[in-house]
Amino acid sequence: MVMTFAVLLGLVFILEVAAGITAYVMSDTVKGFVKKQMIKGVEEYNNNTDVKKAWDTTQTRFKCCGVNAAGDWCTTNKTLDLPESCCNMATASVDVSKCTKNQCPVPDPVTIYTKGCLQQLSKWVEGNIYLIGGVGIGLAFVQIVGIILACCLARTIKKEYDVV
Repeated sequence: MVMTFAVLLGLVFILEVAAGITAYVMSDTVKGFVKKQMIKGVEEYNNNTDVKKAWDTTQTRFKCCGVNAAGDWCTTNKTLDLPESCCNMATASVDVSKCTKNQCPVPDPVTIYTKGCLQQLSKWVEGNIYLIGGVGIGLAFVQIVGIILACCLARTIKKEYDVV
């Protein structure tokens, strides 16, 4: 039973390594997939509260607006208003609800975040890649220790069983 656990843990480890290598090799495909999902999220912004919350959090946290730029909201949602989370509170001298009104087709770069969220998210991942890799390596180390300990326990149990 313990050896089965060790073998399954080893398989999970191999699958995680394969997933990591695949993600690295196909990073352009992953970026394209993320972009496609972000565009889909912009389209669903007014219809889905979870999507709205995710976009508002992303735009506030990364100080960005839209997928590539604030204009994405204008072309996708066919509205003159941008989400309030696009408002750059550091430079906006008006209240948030007025900051985002009638900003289409050309948003005001003084009161609205000008960078797209895909660019900001990519920058964040690139800036934290060593942290992400370190966490991955740490988890891999814990799994390898688990495999070794499970094998040692199985060997000890087998030795005790043979003695009796």
